[in-house]
Amino acid sequence: MSLEENVLKYGVSGGIRYREPEKLYFLNVISKDFQELGYNVQILKKENKRFSGINAYIGDLAKAKHLVIAPYDTTVNSLNTDMKFYPFDNMGTQKGLYEKIRFKALRFFLGVVLLLFLVLNFISVSPKLFQIIAISTLAIATFITYIMLKGRPNSVSANLNTSGVLALLELAKEQPKHTAFILVDREFVDHLGHVMINEALPTTLDDKSIIHLNGIGNGEHIVIASKEEHVKMARNVAANHKVKLFALDDYGLSEHALKYYDKAISISVCDEFNGRYEISNVMNDQDVKIDEAQFNKVVSIVSQYLKTH
Repeated sequence: MSLEENVLKYGVSGGIRYREPEKLYFLNVISKDFQELGYNVQILKKENKRFSGINAYIGDLAKAKHLVIAPYDTTVNSLNTDMKFYPFDNMGTQKGLYEKIRFKALRFFLGVVLLLFLVLNFISVSPKLFQIIAISTLAIATFITYIMLKGRPNSVSANLNTSGVLALLELAKEQPKHTAFILVDREFVDHLGHVMINEALPTTLDDKSIIHLNGIGNGEHIVIASKEEHVKMARNVAANHKVKLFALDDYGLSEHALKYYDKAISISVCDEFNGRYEISNVMNDQDVKIDEAQFNKVVSIVSQYLKTH
């Protein structure tokens, strides 16, 4: 299938991977694509008291020198057409994600309350009927406000939650030596999927090089991030390609996937504004396309590294 067809299949038509049944369906479907390339796929689940994490492990993790990882789970809809995702500033992302939702929820609830009492002020009803109407309306408004605050799953996820997955599929077609792939869960919640990887490889993970792909579908710049001590690895991955390097400080690392690994880099495709890297048109209904040229550049960069290291 072409990239455009895969974006439609996995990022638009199958764009929701928010609840467990949706995640399992997605992983079972995309597993077939990797299995047709000759890879063994394991879908493993970790149960916690209130939630669970589900990762897909593709290839032989134990023997692999390189692990290429991409998040596949999808987020809530921000209800914000101007939403920005900051790949190296999780707090900035969370602020943009939930502040708009909270404001809209509060405005909706106060609007309902005001409208209710304005209407009831101009119509004549018995005290009992007044009470019934008021309680019923407020109960419904409270329920809707709760749903808004809790969030609804974003229905599309082409760039933020699918571009990395499709890059793994493209790389797998090249059958790179000593390489395994992982589709990781709950990256946008609590990084449980990354914890699961650490538990699966407790003694050998630090010996492997990790390439993390996160939102590689749209933007002006290809940015390779790393810890300060692994800038050399970032330079090796960048090679002679035109990219930007970014060293994560303690603040940026505190909520980033790279904190779970030793030798690791993370690649995102971003715009730069006021000194911050950002990804637009995600976590809302606009996340429906991938820039094929930028996507192919990232795949080429990673492929070259895997072939030469």
